[in-house]
Amino acid sequence: MYTLESYMFEGQVRSAFYTLEQIECLTSAIRGDIYSQFSDRTPMSVAEAAKAVGKSAQTVHYHVNELLDVNLIMPAGTRKSWARTETVYVRSAINSVIDESRRDEAYVDAVIRRFKALARSLAREREAFHKAWLKNSSARELSLVRWEVLRLSDTGITEAKKLITELRDTVREHQLSEGGHRVRFMTYLSPTVSESKEIVKRASKK
Repeated sequence: MYTLESYMFEGQVRSAFYTLEQIECLTSAIRGDIYSQFSDRTPMSVAEAAKAVGKSAQTVHYHVNELLDVNLIMPAGTRKSWARTETVYVRSAINSVIDESRRDEAYVDAVIRRFKALARSLAREREAFHKAWLKNSSARELSLVRWEVLRLSDTGITEAKKLITELRDTVREHQLSEGGHRVRFMTYLSPTVSESKEIVKRASKK
């Protein structure tokens, strides 16, 4: 089972806010896909990341250097691969989050562009999943999608955020170093467009 203390690498931090430079780096959809392949627990090489995203090692190596430059990933040692020695990497922070307190235009704009890049990646991922499902119906056991709009009180939203965080931490405890299936696990809670517009309208009247 995964425990935080057992798997922290030297120089790795437990939590960090994404910096502007890091968010800017992830506004590239392909770079975001590559970053997603890296774990905070299990080191991965450029060759392994290239195989995971279906790109050439040369392409992935370029993007890995970009991720290294902004400290999104870090070297976690080396290992032998056939006749050569390769560097392996992990995420620099176990838990990286958007800094919701920042209101500067550059940061907010970068976050929005990161979301757009992520949406493109998710669409490609879902398309690939449906192709796999058509070939093998058991693939559906690897997927779960639920979304709905709820009306919650401030207390209800606070409790929901707490439960979502606890769920994420619980799921992370089941990570494997090898074997199993690679899946994307996401949590997302946000005001609807209309709710955000109402917030702006109320603020304008003050």
